[in-house]
Amino acid sequence: MDERDNVNAPRLELGDLLTVEETAQLVRLTISGVMRLKDRERLPSYRVGNRLLFDRREIALWLAARRTGEIAS
Repeated sequence: MDERDNVNAPRLELGDLLTVEETAQLVRLTISGVMRLKDRERLPSYRVGNRLLFDRREIALWLAARRTGEIAS
């Protein structure tokens, strides 16, 4: 594989990948709530070794897609 193979690959920055605990804090749910969302509603996640990780940007997009209404000002 050479450098050109990665041209269109998304670039991850330090802090982009979150643990289950960090994801729960971000979306203001319990850890079991995050696990239920992952299992039932396909919250995007990655298994790296024996760790479950979540991409911060994918979580934001997933949440935005489920928005139920706008906040009135």
